[in-house]
Order: sequence, then structure tokens, then C-alpha cells
Amino acid sequence: MNRPEHPFPSATPPGVRPRLAPARPGVESLRTVPLLCAALLLLGAMLYGPALAAWQHTLVVLVLVAGGAGLTLRAVLESGRLHSLQLARAPVGNGAPPESASACPPSRPQLRLITPARTAPDAHRAAEPAGHDRPASDAADPLTGSYSQHECRKMLALMFVRASRFHSPLALVMVRIEQLGRIGTLFGTAAADTVLVELAAFLAQQVRGGDVVARWDDTAFALLLPGTAHEDAQQLAVRLQHLIGHTFFAGFSHLSCAIGVASSGQHASAEALATAATPARHP
Repeated sequence: MNRPEHPFPSATPPGVRPRLAPARPGVESLRTVPLLCAALLLLGAMLYGPALAAWQHTLVVLVLVAGGAGLTLRAVLESGRLHSLQLARAPVGNGAPPESASACPPSRPQLRLITPARTAPDAHRAAEPAGHDRPASDAADPLTGSYSQHECRKMLALMFVRASRFHSPLALVMVRIEQLGRIGTLFGTAAADTVLVELAAFLAQQVRGGDVVARWDDTAFALLLPGTAHEDAQQLAVRLQHLIGHTFFAGFSHLSCAIGVASSGQHASAEALATAATPARHP
């Protein structure tokens, strides 16, 4: 709904005292009294006209003339007062003469249009949580916008070395959609790609700001979870499996996923960690 910016706008600019019209005594009293008296005398003259004397007829005519003159005077004074008020309401200091101010119609309050907020140019960037940074163009997967497999392997190697040096936990979770190949066969490659794009945005919302979401291969995503114990990673895997099965991705629901979990304390290298976390493919 459009609402005025100010309910009662002032026609006088701030800091300027308006010019008041000069007082005209007697104008307020000349309202309906002459008209009422003239109407009553006219009614009496019509009813009792034959029974009135000559001087009474003269008195009635004088009262009627006085009433008409009073109404005329009231109209003249009211028009002069309105003209003075229009001159007093005209803005001062804008260079316009007083004659042009009386011809301008009274200003109306400005309306403020309530417009919807602007949408982000990139829908996937707007859907991401605040704590996640988008990867650079050379390190991003061209379809989903998450980290590519090559970049993920480099980050996994660095995180594995850091976790081994500082004796901190590092978990790797792999998520693979099992029906993705069937969706591509029945509904086309575009439908399968849309599922991957929406799944990448969904996974980015389920992890913390310091975690990494990367596309591992054509049907799987890798979640790098530094500082996460194996038990916490398993709880995250169970929660993701439940949520993916009850969430719509590109219009498809009840999707099943294979999830693998591995921790750095159980393996000697980053490659062994990735191999242990990679879920098996189902035909």
C-alpha cells in the first residue's frame, strides 16, 4: 500500500515563518443570520402581505435588502480572505512572484512506493550461508560452483598434514546420490545436473563455515571436516542421509544416497583417507 511520507505536510519550508492574513472583524458573525432573517420575513410577507400597512411593506423590503447586502459582503470578504491565505502559504525565497503562487494548486503529500528488495544476481551465492566463501573460478566446479576434485585433493593433503602435525582430528565424508544415473536416463542430463546443483547448495548449508564442500566425481561430493572427530562425522552422515531422503531436489524426492566416513587417525595418507571414504557405486 502506498502511504504518504508525512500525514500532515506543511506548505511552509522549515525555518520560515508564514505570513498571516490581516484580521477582519465581523466576518465570523455574518454567516447564516441575515439569510435566516430574510427567509423568515419573506415567508411572513407572503402569508400576511394584504394585511400589512405601507410602512410595514417598506420595512420588509429594507430588511430583505440588508440581508442581501450582508450576504454579498460576506462573500466578498471570504474571497479576499482565501486569497490572502493562498499568498501566505506560498513558499518564500524561491523567486516566484506572489501572483503566481495564488494560481498554483495546493501541494499534495508525496507518496512513497514500497518496492521489493533486490534479488542477488547469483541465486546460488544468495543461498549459501554467510560463513562460506565461494572458490575462485579456476578452483571451482563449473556446474555446481563448489570446489573441484583437483582443488579438493590439494586441500585434503594440506589438512591431513596439519592434522598429523598438531594431532587434531580430520574427517572426510563422501555423499553419492544413487538414483542420479537413472534420472539422467529417464529425464535427461539437464535434470540430473539440476539435482547436483541443488545438492551442492544443500550440503553447503549443512556444514560449518570452516568446512569444505567439493565435487569429487560425476555423482559424489566430498565434505572436508577439520577438527571433527569420527563419531561426530558419523552423526552428520546419518543426519544427511535422513534429510536428503525427505528433501526435494529439482522436483525429485525420496532420493537415497550412499555415504562414506573416514578419519585421519585411521589412515597413513590423504589418498588412503579418500579411498576409505569413497562409497561404492551401485548399478
